[in-house]
Amino acid sequence: MSSTSKRITQLQHALSAGRAFQRALVAVDPPSPALRYADDTDALCNTLLDLQTDLEALLHRLTEKRNVLLSSIYRLHDEIFEQIFLMCTFRDPKMVVMQPNAVEHDTLTPLALSWVSRRWREVALRIPALWTNVELCVSPSPANRLLQNPWHPGALGLEMHSEQLLSGSMYASFLERSRKDPLDFTLDLPEDAEVAEPLVEEFVLANKDRAGPRILHLKLPSGGMQGSAAIIRNSRRCLRAVQDTVEYIVMTRHGNTPFDFFLQPTLCRPSSKLEGLSLCGVTLPTRLTPGTDDLHCRFLSLDNVYLPHAINLLAACPRIEEFVLRPQALRGWIGPSAEELRLPNLRKCSLTATGEEIEQFFTRIRVPRLHTLKCQVVWSRPGRGHEMRQPRPSELRQEHERLSTAIAQLEAVSDCVLQALSLKGLPLEFYPTILEALPSLKSLQYHVDDDHGDMDKTLLQQMSACKLCPMLEEVVRHGECHPQGLRHWCIFLSGRLEGEKSQSSAVSRIERLRLPHKWHPRHFIPALGQQKFCADVQKSLAGLVDVLVIGNVVLHKETMEWFPTTGSTDWLQTWTDDKIESSAW
Repeated sequence: MSSTSKRITQLQHALSAGRAFQRALVAVDPPSPALRYADDTDALCNTLLDLQTDLEALLHRLTEKRNVLLSSIYRLHDEIFEQIFLMCTFRDPKMVVMQPNAVEHDTLTPLALSWVSRRWREVALRIPALWTNVELCVSPSPANRLLQNPWHPGALGLEMHSEQLLSGSMYASFLERSRKDPLDFTLDLPEDAEVAEPLVEEFVLANKDRAGPRILHLKLPSGGMQGSAAIIRNSRRCLRAVQDTVEYIVMTRHGNTPFDFFLQPTLCRPSSKLEGLSLCGVTLPTRLTPGTDDLHCRFLSLDNVYLPHAINLLAACPRIEEFVLRPQALRGWIGPSAEELRLPNLRKCSLTATGEEIEQFFTRIRVPRLHTLKCQVVWSRPGRGHEMRQPRPSELRQEHERLSTAIAQLEAVSDCVLQALSLKGLPLEFYPTILEALPSLKSLQYHVDDDHGDMDKTLLQQMSACKLCPMLEEVVRHGECHPQGLRHWCIFLSGRLEGEKSQSSAVSRIERLRLPHKWHPRHFIPALGQQKFCADVQKSLAGLVDVLVIGNVVLHKETMEWFPTTGSTDWLQTWTDDKIESSAW
């Protein structure tokens, strides 16, 4: 706004105030000789008090108007609001496939934005892309009542506390507001075939004249022997309706055992635009013909599937770039084939499995371009019935030795240069063997609960003495920490900083460091002591690294103040926190 416009606005406000003051004065009776009497004087005082009240109310309204005009959020143009809304509700398709839990935590529903104010609602309704995330499911009886009477007294409370009810009652509104934009469609099929048929019909109709959907999340029921045929029939019909347009598919099934779907003619098509595929409790046929049954996807996530099936499915993905695997419990593993599986484009791999499964996985595949590897060791051995038995110490150590050996030999076997490594569930005593075999490693992320500070001390001393990971740039540590462990970090960082300055020592300094905010219960720090402790951390670590993060706050080195952060593109790998169990990149 120019200075002339501001001046005109100020004069208009002053003129309005003067007119209001004039109207208030007219309401006062003109002076007369009668005012000399005491009773008339009292009346005049009362009138003046009323006038003062009116003036205060007028000034209050003027102040509110000024605050509205000066508030930055009210001065934003609608185009800027649209971009902000799209950022708040954006769902990265790749993240939906590779890390669905993080997407649910980081995105807002457009309804939450449209409820803030009238202007926000008007802006939101003008953005079709804001309403493309729709869910079609069987609505419970309260939702049916909401459909009949949207002004039901309990409607607002029910919609706020039930996402399923919200998606069911607002399905038609979302479709209308999205216009013809490609949808992010979630279809929750019930187990009853008669109830599922109308949902499938509605799904086919909703995507008939659209360019999508961009994302299809197909939720399948567990289904017994009798319902399997209906599940296959309905799911095949849904996939065929969008087989040439869908870009990302997520298929989840609730059940204890994987369910084998014969859907390769639908997914393995030359005209397919499929970029990402996520299967949970669902597998494609275990025997696929290379070249003819190839999947064209670049992102693949497999959860609750048998490891041999996962290997065979990987063989049908020559373009795969990122891969997440959480296999079903190891049962009757069939030895790896003598034929090696070469994945020339795979750059990021995340495995949550036993040490034996990870070892067998790496003995079969060859990944020359692997950049990031994340491994989480879990114990998964069936006992009696369906229960998992507790491992013996010797069995656990054998699992850990297998994993450490497999990772240490990865670069030599696959002829790759690994730059980012994340480990969880592996004792620190096995780390030196792994780190010694990875001289090009630039990013290390690990998890350990250290209630005495000795574990960090031992690992950091070994890394300094043996000059492990000479090119290391960033470290991310998770788990409970002992306050004294920070002193060992200061010593380690100081040694790396001096080693970089010295020409005789070929090690680089640590540029980025993230430490946990959780302290062991026996070393709990009160609020006042925690502030002093953080101040000491600032003084000791601020000059040793470029970026210091404790928990989810980053230190601004110029002002020495802490600000919230979730990481940025400067980090080679994102932080895999305990609250998000699925692997993150």
